[in-house]
Amino acid sequence: MTRAIKKACSNESNEDLIKKYGKVLDEVQDTLTITISNGQTPTANELLIKGDSKKPTNSSMLCINHLIKTCGLMDEVRKVEGTSKRTMQITRRLGGILWKRMDCHGPNKLFFIKLAQELRQIHKSKFPNYKPTSKKSAIRQFKFKQFKQFKHVNDHIHIMNDHQIQPNITNPQNYLPQQQQISPQLTQQDFSYSSPYQHEILCYSDGNNLYIF
Repeated sequence: MTRAIKKACSNESNEDLIKKYGKVLDEVQDTLTITISNGQTPTANELLIKGDSKKPTNSSMLCINHLIKTCGLMDEVRKVEGTSKRTMQITRRLGGILWKRMDCHGPNKLFFIKLAQELRQIHKSKFPNYKPTSKKSAIRQFKFKQFKQFKHVNDHIHIMNDHQIQPNITNPQNYLPQQQQISPQLTQQDFSYSSPYQHEILCYSDGNNLYIF
């Protein structure tokens, strides 16, 4: 979704959406109550896709997904917005509004809270070694990996300086040991570092190893 669409959606407050879709919200909430009473809801086993070890869906998202797939919330939004690309974002915001206005001790919200608990238990039994990884954690791991690669390069440069090794700039391939000769088929990433010899230290990475000359 483009920034322009997100900005357009964010400009509409929840109060604006409630005024615009008030009748739709009431009708969809009634439909939700009927589907739960009639057992027209998925079970925890059905929600847990075979072989999928992703983090199980929480109670609010279970409810919003049900409002979209079974209760016709998106269909009602399409009647107003047409086939606009922002339809899904508006639909999910309306689902969140419905979830927040449900009674915390009411049967509808309690149903999805219980369903989420069952989903977590089944997921835990099927994937006992699963450890959730947040986006922030994944970014930190990536940055740390990059830091280790650059540290390796800097350490190598310091060793060269300590031993006063003059790198072969005219033919950098000759500087590498035979087993580290760079294949022309490798995808190369270039890095440049300043050297006390007033030459450029070149580094190539094939994704697994760093080559310095």
